[in-house]
Amino acid sequence: VYTVDIESTPDASATQVAPTAFNQLTLEPLDPQSGLDAVVVSRFPFLISKNDEVFAPYKERFADEVNFISRRHAHIFTQQGDVYVEDLGSTNGTFVSGVRLDERAKLLRDGDTLAFGGDHFVYQVRFAKATQATAEEPAAPETRTDVQQQTSEQGSKTTFVATADSFLDIFYDQEADKDQGESGSEEGHAESSEGGKGKAGPSDEPAGLQRKGLFKRIATFFEEFKLAFAEESGPRPNRVWLWAAVAVLVLLIVAGGIYYRGADEREIKYLLAAQDYRHGASVANQYLKANPDNKDVRGMASEALMKHVLPAWLERIESAQFVPADTLLVKARSISENNSDGIAMLDVLAWVGDLEEFMLQRGGSKAPIVLFDHEDKIHALVEWWERDAIGRQRSLDRILTYEPAFNAVYARTFSHLRLLRREESLYLKAITDLKRTIDAKLAADQPEALHAVFTEFEKRYPNVAGVAALRADLDTYLGLRKEIQAMDLNEVLRLRSNLEMRTEPFKARVDAWLAGTLPPQEVIGEYQKAQQAWLAGSTDVAIATLEPLTQVAWGDVAAKRLARYKNVVRDYDALERSRGSAQYGERVLAFYSTLDSLEDEYFINTLEKDFVAHRDKAINKADEFFRVAEQSWNIYRSNGGIDGVIRVEGTVSDTFRRQAEDLSKAFANANKGVRIYRILVLELPPGWKSLSYEIVEEVKRQRQWLLDLKLVLEPALLNTKLQLLPDLKEANL
Repeated sequence: VYTVDIESTPDASATQVAPTAFNQLTLEPLDPQSGLDAVVVSRFPFLISKNDEVFAPYKERFADEVNFISRRHAHIFTQQGDVYVEDLGSTNGTFVSGVRLDERAKLLRDGDTLAFGGDHFVYQVRFAKATQATAEEPAAPETRTDVQQQTSEQGSKTTFVATADSFLDIFYDQEADKDQGESGSEEGHAESSEGGKGKAGPSDEPAGLQRKGLFKRIATFFEEFKLAFAEESGPRPNRVWLWAAVAVLVLLIVAGGIYYRGADEREIKYLLAAQDYRHGASVANQYLKANPDNKDVRGMASEALMKHVLPAWLERIESAQFVPADTLLVKARSISENNSDGIAMLDVLAWVGDLEEFMLQRGGSKAPIVLFDHEDKIHALVEWWERDAIGRQRSLDRILTYEPAFNAVYARTFSHLRLLRREESLYLKAITDLKRTIDAKLAADQPEALHAVFTEFEKRYPNVAGVAALRADLDTYLGLRKEIQAMDLNEVLRLRSNLEMRTEPFKARVDAWLAGTLPPQEVIGEYQKAQQAWLAGSTDVAIATLEPLTQVAWGDVAAKRLARYKNVVRDYDALERSRGSAQYGERVLAFYSTLDSLEDEYFINTLEKDFVAHRDKAINKADEFFRVAEQSWNIYRSNGGIDGVIRVEGTVSDTFRRQAEDLSKAFANANKGVRIYRILVLELPPGWKSLSYEIVEEVKRQRQWLLDLKLVLEPALLNTKLQLLPDLKEANL
């Protein structure tokens, strides 16, 4: 509720504003390098406007900065000898010593900093006693045309403001109304200031300064109206009252229109004051559907939206409930679809949630980047931000002004963003180069060279994890390649069925490589049909299926397997014919030792009882295998094994072949002995167990030492030497 008092004026001289007790106010630029001039104000009130003679001259040099000042930004006035500054609802705000003004006026003190619209037009307040001449200077007409520019000896400029502004100039701007209110943010610079309006202000607000909006305009209009019709000889009563009646009627009509036109805005303000933020955001959203360019309502809509959604969203983010947090933002869009600023802030919050979730899953800012897992996400997060970094920075800043509790997430966001930017520029490029190198080496059939590439990458980029997965895939690839070179289709198919490449380069390579290397799928199907028949004991079907395959792709493989199948069937038939004879037990053991545990499962199961029945003979046979293995092992050791000089030779020497043969005999016989003990479910004697362990460990060492020479030996030579050594896949230990 407001009370408007209209007081009569004794004479026309009352239109002039006398100088105040302190006499003179100087606004000195806080930054001497800012390019601003000092402003000396000796008459009040003084209007801060982008279009006046004080700030308009800066439009050419500081176009963007001037646009942060509104047409009716603020005014400086006196009350009982003190000087106050009051923000006139500007878009980008007025700040005294870093604090944004709300609806209340602020007392100015000597040494305060005073900023208009941002961080460029920042001044320091200085008071001084004016000279007697200044104090007695006659009042000039109420215009701003007598602003003077004076240049000091050093070349700096000072703007002197000698006259006061009309209150109609301060509180009413016809040109601004044509543009539907303040624009203070043309060219996209402004941000809503509605979030800065609050409750009761500081105690230094003078009495009688709470007239705002429509009521302030009514009061000031009457003051100016009286002055306009006053004459030096006194007013003409009839004419004055006639014009006054007309003016009051017009004013009432205009006021009524303004009142009803602003009903929605008043409702939104009321809902904000009542902290009914969801309802306020919804009402503002509906209003913006018909009035999308109303910046004040858009500001209130954004404030209501953020105050509605932020507390619950922050609670879920801090407790790592990222899906519920996203759900909140999706629901919030339904009450902000007409508010472009609100939608932008919701988009930024969704991105912040993704960033928080990624950093948590990763293990924090100190956790390494994982190859083939993190790089796409890092790039996506950084790329989204960079598409509109300035706009999204502004949205985050506005969110922080609405909810101070957002500060912790705000700080983490920029800390994480700096980290991801640095990682993208450094590590992601290195990872891309590594992928290209892997593809090139595999395409050139030089996979062995990748061992050195991986080692070098680990040394240069210790903060990148996942090289171990590359090494594991490389070993699998090399094993598959070896079986293909050996034309062992059964083993290739077995490896392919269990193939689990973990990294992208090898996944992409292996499928295409195998498709071009293996026989057609229908031929593979026939091989598999033959193998299944063999495992089931249908030996005739297996042999009949293999015979046609000797004439097509991979025919050598079919012929080799066909010959083995026929030999096994022949030996089994001979064994069956000797059943009941004195030699049967020995023949069972001999036949049993030739079977393959993977391929000949049918025969192993069929003869298992007979094999166990000849337990003693089997144990003696196993011990005999171990004794032969021991002899070969002792010969191998007495000849010095395979030392580094022999391994690094540029050819396969006779010494290497002989030593590899002795090691292979020791390995094969020990393996057969272990197998018999396992069939009989017996524990190995300590001596045989120790012997088997030593032989297997030596095979492992020799194979690894050869692999370490991959950069020294030619690939073909290295493969030949490796093939002369025992294959650890056949070990029973």
